[in-house]
Amino acid sequence: MFGKTGRHWQRPEQTHPMWCDVARCLSPYNHLGEHRSTPLVKRVPGHGTVTAILTQRPGGHVWLEIILSARVPAVDPAKQRAWAGRLLAGLGQAIARAVDHRPTTR
Repeated sequence: MFGKTGRHWQRPEQTHPMWCDVARCLSPYNHLGEHRSTPLVKRVPGHGTVTAILTQRPGGHVWLEIILSARVPAVDPAKQRAWAGRLLAGLGQAIARAVDHRPTTR
């Protein structure tokens, strides 16, 4: 029923985006893996660090993963949670401004 071609099946060669750090890349290990870049780290003196990593999931979309490590003020726990909420809200606004490409109107 099925003819023999004399050829053996081979897995296609793995290709990586130019920004992919092959040592950190998870894509060769299974079909759910993702390409990952070398982390970009910005130190904010007295406050903490922000780490950004480009990732490309199997669907082809490229994402920017952002990890924030920030020193929390030494206040009571309820105020620390409120502080974290304000920080998160401010970050959300900053990210929206940074990626919004529409011209501003005054």
